Amino acid sequence: MRILRSYTRHIGRRGSVEVDFGSFGLILRIGVSVVRMKDIVRIRQALLEHNITAFQFEILLAVELNEGATLLEIMSRGFLPTTSTVSTVASPLQRLAEGTPRTRGRGFIRKLKSTHNANANELYLTETGRTVLDDIKTKIDYK
Repeated sequence: MRILRSYTRHIGRRGSVEVDFGSFGLILRIGVSVVRMKDIVRIRQALLEHNITAFQFEILLAVELNEGATLLEIMSRGFLPTTSTVSTVASPLQRLAEGTPRTRGRGFIRKLKSTHNANANELYLTETGRTVLDDIKTKIDYK
């Protein structure tokens, strides 16, 4: 499954369908199979259990697939929605990492200064972040 941010519906011979998951705005590309309401509820519950939004889940997945890359590199590779900019991703990313002066961080992502670019940080999942991500992926049968 690949997580997307736009809603389109395309049913052809190959039978791909994108389904909107409501208030989370989570959209999954699915093959011919139909997503049942219980699957939607299961995904929402898994995210809610860890107090993670769908967008934060997307960020965690993107960091997992691109460990050691900077945010700009991850975005340029197409792992986050094309409508996102560095500034729109930076705030949720900061909350997943060490936090902001107003909000406490979750400690799921570790940021280290890049060896190639002094203005960028390389992103890595922490053990806590990996555990939470694996738990969510198990609960929603994400492969």
